[in-house]
Amino acid sequence: MVYLADTNVFIQAKNYYYGFDIVPQFWDWLLEVAEQGKLKIPPEIIAELLAGSTQDELTRWITANRDVLEFTQPLSRQHLDRVWKTGYAANISAGEEKKIGNDAFLIAHAYFDKQKLRIVTMESSRPRATRANRKIPDVCATLGITCINTFKLIRELKFRAR
Repeated sequence: MVYLADTNVFIQAKNYYYGFDIVPQFWDWLLEVAEQGKLKIPPEIIAELLAGSTQDELTRWITANRDVLEFTQPLSRQHLDRVWKTGYAANISAGEEKKIGNDAFLIAHAYFDKQKLRIVTMESSRPRATRANRKIPDVCATLGITCINTFKLIRELKFRAR
């Protein structure tokens, strides 16, 4: 099983509950599971994370460890189109594509092999949302992709602060 992580997994961990200065073991563990091939970040999500300040500790950590963290499976345009059409709306507009942003790319990477790839996000389900307002967990449910949050990830992969 490979877990593909969303931007908010890292940003929320850094800002709220696993800051680099509070639980550095969490960040070491993320690298450890990435080296084992269990956790990866699609290139579109890495680009989003690196769009931040170069002075930011998270940006420096991603840059220093990109070769271990990056998911290198090429993205299929067919999978991306399927995510937009089936997960969001059949006639998605360019403006809606922009609003959806990299979420569609993250989901499309997981769609490549739904049996072996899972998504990790801190987004909450909003089942009544439509079109570009749909959230990752809801789009994943529509497409048959397993989607979990950070806390389920650390339970499944057995993170323990040392």
